[in-house]
Amino acid sequence: MPDMTITICVAVPLLLLSFGMFLSNIFFTLRAEKTTGIVVDYETRRGSKGGATQAEVVEFQGPDGKTVRFVEKTSRSRFIMNTGHEVNVLYDPDNPEKARINSFWTLYISPIILLIVGLGLMIFNLPMFSGLGENLLNMLQNFIDKVPFL
Repeated sequence: MPDMTITICVAVPLLLLSFGMFLSNIFFTLRAEKTTGIVVDYETRRGSKGGATQAEVVEFQGPDGKTVRFVEKTSRSRFIMNTGHEVNVLYDPDNPEKARINSFWTLYISPIILLIVGLGLMIFNLPMFSGLGENLLNMLQNFIDKVPFL
């Protein structure tokens, strides 16, 4: 029987976090007002290992006619939209500063990654997969033993 520590301590929290992020984004999307905005700048975020990602800074006209500026939550190292690019924006009607770019990438990529990792950890820790890694190593060792020139 495999050790269920990974499932309980890692996979389940990842799945719960993913589910919470999906729900949060869905409820935000249903409640939000839609408008268009313009990418005006980028915010560079430095990682602990020296890498850098960028997030779009977007401006749009709020419901009262004032210009609202926000930084997208999701940052990435590639596929950044050019300055001046028009984007669809979702914003909270009660708090227009709480806004997101309305795209699949910005709203759902993080929960999907967490879901895949959580499900992967859970599936490969199930009893029917126990010993899978050990069996693969034994097969590889048997193959190497039979090859005369190795």
